[in-house]
Amino acid sequence: MSSQLFIELYLDEDVDVLLVKLLRARGFVAVTTQEAGLLGSTDDKQLAHAMSERKALLTHNRRDFERLATAFFYCHPEASRDNYRCAS
Repeated sequence: MSSQLFIELYLDEDVDVLLVKLLRARGFVAVTTQEAGLLGSTDDKQLAHAMSERKALLTHNRRDFERLATAFFYCHPEASRDNYRCAS
């Protein structure tokens, strides 16, 4: 049985890199924006990367990412339980 925790994290550049060390010490898989080579990338790219890597995004920039995530699920109903459609 693996000792790895069930969640993997992607920390955007707003989160102190010291936190990744603390998370890893507790058994979390955690990757920073810098490690992913995405330092300075747009919020859209950060979210897309986290989703493509199947990682939960950890950020202090909640409002912007909340808006982006809402827009994503609105435009991609197969990714959510709701049956929304994008406006034409």
